[in-house]
Amino acid sequence: IEIIERGQAAVVVRVDEVLADSVIELSVRLSAAKLILLGVDAGCRDRDGKIIKFIHSAELDRAAECGLLRQASKACSGGISRVHLLDISHQGALINELFSVEGVGTMVYTDSYRGIRALQEEDISEMLAMIGRSVRNTHLVPRTYEDVKEFMDSYYVLEVDDHVVGCGALYQYDDACAEIACLYVKQSHEGSGYGVEMVGFLEEKARELKKSWVFALSNRAAGFFKDTLGYTEKGIDVLPASRRERLLASGRKSQVFVKQLL
Repeated sequence: IEIIERGQAAVVVRVDEVLADSVIELSVRLSAAKLILLGVDAGCRDRDGKIIKFIHSAELDRAAECGLLRQASKACSGGISRVHLLDISHQGALINELFSVEGVGTMVYTDSYRGIRALQEEDISEMLAMIGRSVRNTHLVPRTYEDVKEFMDSYYVLEVDDHVVGCGALYQYDDACAEIACLYVKQSHEGSGYGVEMVGFLEEKARELKKSWVFALSNRAAGFFKDTLGYTEKGIDVLPASRRERLLASGRKSQVFVKQLL
C-alpha cells in the first residue's frame, strides 16, 4: 500500500499462474488503473491466428480460446481499465509497451482507448501536419486550413489513447451519393485496420444521411478499395457533374471506386 501511495508501480512476482485470481483481487483492492503482465507466450491471437493488439472486453468472442484473455476480462470487470499481456521473450517488451502509443503486446480495455469523432477547429493544424507527407507525394489532394475549416462538419479524426492517428471526410453531393475523401492513417499505425475502420464509419454516416451509394477517388489504393472493402471500379462518368469537372480540371489521374449502400 505504501508503494501505491507514493505514486509508484507495484511489481508482483508469480511462480504459478501469471494472472491468478489472487493477482486480480490484489489489483482491484488497490484500485489499479492498469495491470501489466509479463509471461511466456502472453500475447493472444484471434481466430485467424493473428496477434491481437487490442480488444475491448466486450469483444472477446472474436478471440481464440485463451485463458489469459478470460482472466484479463475478469480483471476489467473488477474495475481495472486496461490489462496488458506482454511476451517476456521479446527483448524490451516492457519498455516498448510503456513508451509507445500502440504498444507491443495484447491489451484488453474497458475505457475509451480508441474511437472516431468529429473534427474540431483545434485539430485542423495537427491534421494538416499529419497528412503533409502524403500530400507532398501527391497521394492526397492539397488542403489549406481555410479549406478544411469551411467544410469542417465533413471531417472526422481517429484517436488512439488521445492521439490523432488518422482522418477521413464525407462530402455530400446530392440526395443519392457522397464521397469518401481525405482518408489517411499515420505510417506508424498502418496495418492496424484503422483505414478499414474509418471507411466503415464514413459509410455508416452516409447511410444515416440516406445516401444510396458512395465513391472514392484514388491513384494508389485500388487494392484497398476493391479487394479489402468490396468497391467496384467505374469510369468518371458516374461522378456527380461538379465533382467530375473538378477532377478533370485538376489533371489528376484518379481511379473511381463505387460502393452501393442501400
